[in-house]
Amino acid sequence: MRALLKSSKKIVITHVDQSERALINDFVNRSKDLSTTLKSLFDIDNELDGISLELTKKKTRLIKYETPCIQVVTAGGTTKVDLKVDQYTSIDIVSDDVLNYLDVSIEDKIISIKALNIEELKSTTQQYVINVILNKQDYDTTIVPINVTVLYLDGTGTMSYENLTELPKINDVTLIGSKYLDELGIQEQMDRISDWDIDDLFE
Repeated sequence: MRALLKSSKKIVITHVDQSERALINDFVNRSKDLSTTLKSLFDIDNELDGISLELTKKKTRLIKYETPCIQVVTAGGTTKVDLKVDQYTSIDIVSDDVLNYLDVSIEDKIISIKALNIEELKSTTQQYVINVILNKQDYDTTIVPINVTVLYLDGTGTMSYENLTELPKINDVTLIGSKYLDELGIQEQMDRISDWDIDDLFE
């Protein structure tokens, strides 16, 4: 049949009987998941008559996910990453080379990353990449890199404010605990000033 003719960059289907329509409908349904290749169609006189379409392979179908930002964590600390994939997408971790430094687990599709304490890395900053594999039926496998920066503190820090050195002062009074204004040598209450007094200041 001559059903495919090129007209204004569109494919026009003509001269289609009922038996051929079923074939065309099947072609359209299959083409939703398949890519097509345009091929020239020549008739018996070797003249360009139109174009033909050839189904080749499945179209690239990408899994949707939320791109993670860079994760920054101290040694011993934990961060969580939610790629927000749908219920039909599975998540796997393949970064075996970083598992000596990071403890990675997945629960309810939330990725939990814990930075292990590595003695020889104290006082350094290290970068790691966790490769996450996303799989979904009829979709192309997707690899998502998660960049993790770990701060290995030297252990001399403190979680107590009072143990810090060079604590701030006001009027030579160290700021520890609760302080009243009079203890800091600050006027507790200003003298009252009227609107007229303010006006006088700007005259």
